[in-house]
Amino acid sequence: MVPISLLGCEWLAFYIGKIRPMFVFTGSEKALFLAKNGKLYVPGKLPDMASQYAKLAGLTAVERATYTATIMLDNGANLRHFQ
Repeated sequence: MVPISLLGCEWLAFYIGKIRPMFVFTGSEKALFLAKNGKLYVPGKLPDMASQYAKLAGLTAVERATYTATIMLDNGANLRHFQ
């Protein structure tokens, strides 16, 4: 189970309906998120990518956690998701 806001659901529906079909190849039909080449991501790749981009932006670990929590709360996440 993944906590997601209504806005997140709307963006996910847009991605599934408009963007993802441009990248699907045989063998990747069941995956939600695909790499640029249309293949499956290696397990753990998405969190690694997010962490890499946050570091490139100059964010410390504390700032990354704080910003993530703030964004989630601002978009309707329940405080229980952080406990």
